[in-house]
Amino acid sequence: MENNDDLKQLIEETLRIGKENQRVLKHLESTFRIYRYLTVLRWLFVVAIAVGAFYFLQPFMQEIAKIYQAVTGNHISLPDFDSFLKSFK
Repeated sequence: MENNDDLKQLIEETLRIGKENQRVLKHLESTFRIYRYLTVLRWLFVVAIAVGAFYFLQPFMQEIAKIYQAVTGNHISLPDFDSFLKSFK
């Protein structure tokens, strides 16, 4: 009879450990999912800042290119942001 009690106790312990492992794995899965979303959001933010910086700094860069062209006589062509956006439409 003692053997059955030991076996029952081992089965209950295994069940308890399995449930605990399941809880930990669910927590890890949700943590990784959140991390993935935050990584995508971070890269979207970086790209948006780069595009925004190019959009707002473009007039200044064109003026600098005109000044450089006037001083050296070399022609510098900078891409136009508006025509770049129109190419996607």
